[in-house]
Amino acid sequence: MEGMVNIALKLPEKRREKTGRRPGAWLVPGETAWEVRASSGTGSGFPVLRTVEEIEGPAPGAVTLVVLPPQWVTCQLFWLETTDEKAVPDLLAMQCERRALLRQEEVWRHRIVRREAERLLAQVLVLQNELPAGIETEGDARFEPLPLCLELPQRSACLWRTLGTVMIALTDDAGVFYFQALPHRAMTPECRRDVQAVLWMAVAQQWIASLESLVLMGSWSREEVAAMALPGFEVRGCPAPLWMPPTEFLDLVPKSVRQLRTVRQRRRQIRLVTLAVAALYLLFLLFQIGVAATTSLSNRRLAAQFREMEPEMNRLQETARQLDALNPALDTGTYPLEILHRVMALLPESGVRLTRFEIISNHLEVAGESTTAREAFDFLHALQSAETLSHLTWEDPPQPVPLPNDTARFFIRGSIAGAYHEPTDEP
Repeated sequence: MEGMVNIALKLPEKRREKTGRRPGAWLVPGETAWEVRASSGTGSGFPVLRTVEEIEGPAPGAVTLVVLPPQWVTCQLFWLETTDEKAVPDLLAMQCERRALLRQEEVWRHRIVRREAERLLAQVLVLQNELPAGIETEGDARFEPLPLCLELPQRSACLWRTLGTVMIALTDDAGVFYFQALPHRAMTPECRRDVQAVLWMAVAQQWIASLESLVLMGSWSREEVAAMALPGFEVRGCPAPLWMPPTEFLDLVPKSVRQLRTVRQRRRQIRLVTLAVAALYLLFLLFQIGVAATTSLSNRRLAAQFREMEPEMNRLQETARQLDALNPALDTGTYPLEILHRVMALLPESGVRLTRFEIISNHLEVAGESTTAREAFDFLHALQSAETLSHLTWEDPPQPVPLPNDTARFFIRGSIAGAYHEPTDEP
């Protein structure tokens, strides 16, 4: 586009406060080139810090505001037959689509510049999609249209140059309500006709009833001021317009800038999540190290205590074994001699004799001989049914075995309930 300068601006990634809250540098389109101006916030003006032809590194200071020249912003006015401000965005969107202003999802904002009894006048600002790459900054600067950042005379048509191109802005008592970039670099007859067309359109569309003066601001020659003489207008020249902070922020952030900010926000979130996970892992690792160290120290203490107590434990185990060996003698029902006495008490006066009485652990084996098999059966039955031996559990005895000397041999096995059971290595 004619009059543009290639801007390669990179802002620091450090987060900055919004314009109006904190002084900072402004990137503004000057009369012939881009400028970095200081925003002191003291009302002493905005001095030029640097004239920008091409910025490769960070701008001086924190840039809080990027001023968009009218070449990049299309301004349109619409009369809407409504007083419901909630319905204004939808109505404006339909008007813009009808006039092909929103074809590629351009960024746009609106504001109401005048209210009447049954209708209102809305201003629509549409930001073009194709912008210099240098404006695609990842910083937090605001993006505002240039005419809203200038102090312009009221009820006037104002002309000035921005980046070598002629601009026109129409103002009323509240400020700028319309602006446009004219395709001219000097005050030519064609430029004069375009200015007349803008003024005629403003009156025909009833945007304003009348304008009091036509003001040429900046470095215009007397001949150029005289060439702009229009019937019914006071034409005068004055110095370049003064910069001022916008009374309201529209924040026309380019789509590419929003995408970069979204990517930056996602990267920041990923970094935060990564740091959080790393911190949690480090805490978990430190916790595990602490647990391992505590467990190791406790194990060493227990091992030392065990070594100190091991001789006493060995003595206690020996005492326990001795006490377990005395258990059969302490219980009359399990004491071997008492069981032998009770078994001998069941022997008949004659015909049966014991040849074996053996207690191993809690098992009892009794064997003997009888003169007849009948006497053997009777004795075995007496053992199994004796109340004095009720705490014994007998196995089914085998049949008595006849011997050559006309006698019979018998055998029976049982287990003693409650008797000490000495563990063995047998499965």
